[in-house]
Amino acid sequence: MPVRKEGNCYVVDFRELAKQWLPQEVAREEEVKSETEGLTSPVLKSFFEKRRRFFEEVSDACVEWFRSILEFLDAHKDAKFRRKDREVELIDHSLRTAEFAFSLTGNFQPEERAVVILAALAHDLGKATVEENLMKEHPEHSFLACQSFGMVSEDWDRIVAEEKDPLALQTARMGNAVAYLVRYHHQSEVPSINTFTADNAGLLKRLLVVLKRADSAAAKFESGECGSEAEALSAVITDTKKYQQKAELKAAEETARKQLTAMQVEDRKVLQLLLLLSKGVNGPADGKTASKLYGYTMDARPLVALIKRRTEDLAASLLGVTPEDTERVLSRFALEDGQVLRPCLVRAYKGAPGKKEVFYVLNWEKVQKFAEELNERVPSFTQLERIRDRKSEVTLIQR
Repeated sequence: MPVRKEGNCYVVDFRELAKQWLPQEVAREEEVKSETEGLTSPVLKSFFEKRRRFFEEVSDACVEWFRSILEFLDAHKDAKFRRKDREVELIDHSLRTAEFAFSLTGNFQPEERAVVILAALAHDLGKATVEENLMKEHPEHSFLACQSFGMVSEDWDRIVAEEKDPLALQTARMGNAVAYLVRYHHQSEVPSINTFTADNAGLLKRLLVVLKRADSAAAKFESGECGSEAEALSAVITDTKKYQQKAELKAAEETARKQLTAMQVEDRKVLQLLLLLSKGVNGPADGKTASKLYGYTMDARPLVALIKRRTEDLAASLLGVTPEDTERVLSRFALEDGQVLRPCLVRAYKGAPGKKEVFYVLNWEKVQKFAEELNERVPSFTQLERIRDRKSEVTLIQR
């Protein structure tokens, strides 16, 4: 009975009462307890109870893989490795990386999130079984551990061709994804070594970036580079944003290049335009008045600002392009955010009040690199700075 009398008091056994009122919750609690009986590490037991519900909501297979990884870690609870001059316990590193992965994947689909977290848990399992002088080979040993957990489906082609159960197909995809992320977590991308890795190249590339960021955050904390886990996570989030910006800029540059090809604008003509613009930057056209093409920024090197109207006029006459196309032509030399048109403050002389105008602002180092690819040279930023007309200042307004 959930209630019993002891002397003049009634004692309520809430656990017994819960069995009558909340049988499903009690049953689940008992199930979790039975599943963690095989784990001797309190840390691993606690982690299993903490994250089990998440994996349950994805699939039964995820729960099984989750338990298998933790059982492996429990069986090698004494495993350690060195991080610079510090010794790190494998259990601590694995759980820390998984928690960072959990934080970094909050906006992911549950299946993709589960893949990254499982890969974060399993990525260094090989360090428990490989000899210290062969530590560089640990990703392959980690992959073998994933195989032993039943994650790897070698006959992916057959599964895709014959499998009618969407859940079975999803399970095969997730298991393979975890295993190959683990195998190649020290590389820049997962190579297309079979049909699965080729079919899922985009997915694996995207998830690998997050796995590497989680591992990096753990390393920053464990090495002492960051004083707290929160600081380490913040650092990799900043790094990730920079990486994404660079990737987006690279994609924008490639798009601009393709658009130029479609517009049939030759690279050498673009370079000729830039050379003309640089001469305008170098000095006054008539030696007396400021050049119509002047433009430079002293507060944000090595950026060069070019007068919008005159630049578009030159581009129209030399390249036969519209103002919109001029922006596309110059976008390959843009800042990290991909923009070339920016508001700038024009000063007649140092300390004078400024007048805001819109300029084309280019990264002159990119212009120099572009010229080098064509075996040509353009004036260095230092030359532009030295020869410029010093009677006026153009200061880039940072947003």
